[in-house]
Amino acid sequence: MSTPAVSVLYVDDEISNITVFVAAFRRYYTVHTANSAEEGMAVLKKHPIQLLLTDQRMPNMNGIQFLETVMVKYPDTIRMILTGYADMDEIIEAINKGIIYRYITKPWEERELRANLDSAVKVFHAEKSNRDRIKELERQLLEQEQILNQYKLHTTFSPLKSDLLGQCKDD
Repeated sequence: MSTPAVSVLYVDDEISNITVFVAAFRRYYTVHTANSAEEGMAVLKKHPIQLLLTDQRMPNMNGIQFLETVMVKYPDTIRMILTGYADMDEIIEAINKGIIYRYITKPWEERELRANLDSAVKVFHAEKSNRDRIKELERQLLEQEQILNQYKLHTTFSPLKSDLLGQCKDD
């Protein structure tokens, strides 16, 4: 069974950047694009997205604000930011808060960005595997708790049952 294609959403208000990104990465990933944070949210509502890259400087909502919104609604999506500007204090704060997985400078080099995307894919799959394992362990724990409760009931009432049966025989 082959691994399903990874879906990447690239959000940038500059069409030329979107065109270059799609040309570079469409053979490796399922690429979705948006020209604004609002369009990006619409794409996220329609498609399961594993990786999200956004430009920092966009009209109406900057990249960090967009990623904060995404983090609340789609916490499993790996979030990355691209910028050609030195908004370092704001970006460092967002990284420290866990809003951003990776910061990438513009202009980006295809090989370096591909390595970052591949790294993000590995993180996504590892986190998904961990979530799945936690769910399975929680299921097993619940099952074991039910067995333990049945055992407790049995050990609590079994002596009472014997006592009652013994009294019935004596009568």
